[in-house]
Amino acid sequence: MVIHKTIFIICFLLLRIYAMGQQQKSKAIIMLDSMNVLYCGLANEISIKTVGIDAQRVQLVSSNGDKIVKDSSGKYIISPTWNSSNYHKSMVITTLVDKKPYDSSVYKLKFVPKPEPYFGKLKSGIVSIDEVLEQDTIYAKMPDYFPLEKHIKYNVTKYILVYTPHRKDPMFFSVVGSAISPQIKKALRDNIGEHCTIQISGIEALGPESIGQVRLESAVALTVK
Repeated sequence: MVIHKTIFIICFLLLRIYAMGQQQKSKAIIMLDSMNVLYCGLANEISIKTVGIDAQRVQLVSSNGDKIVKDSSGKYIISPTWNSSNYHKSMVITTLVDKKPYDSSVYKLKFVPKPEPYFGKLKSGIVSIDEVLEQDTIYAKMPDYFPLEKHIKYNVTKYILVYTPHRKDPMFFSVVGSAISPQIKKALRDNIGEHCTIQISGIEALGPESIGQVRLESAVALTVK
């Protein structure tokens, strides 16, 4: 009798340990891809890691009502909007399992920074004659500090270039597109020399669909040495 009771207790304890282990294994964890914030107006990817929970039972909802959709690869996509409901610059994402709240996390909201302008490979500063003549295109690139800079591409659609040869009147060029036009190249070749200046401003660029057309806030200012 004592033996049977002992066996019963051991079996009971083993079942309890097994049940606790299974409960601990059943987890759904929210993981943001390559960042710890959400960017307004940008398609942010969110991965859900589930252990012991069927992924089909899992859903994500946002605190401000922004729709979270699941793509063909199984990742969730959210493009946060900036409105009065998230003026605290944060958003709560809640994980639902079988349509019931399971877990929630708070994430910072930020705006996507504007791209920075380049005269070919050159940023503002002092440059050589050869460096100026080598360039062919005006670029708009995301800042290096932005975590998704490699994934967001802009195409310059228009710009204004003012070229001032040393001790001569400035030349003005309004260009549609991103190429450094033949007229600009000829003006540079014919008049380039020390103390010439080049300024590119009024730059507009077309970004991803969720961002669209932007006007750059900064310009490029070059001085030829």
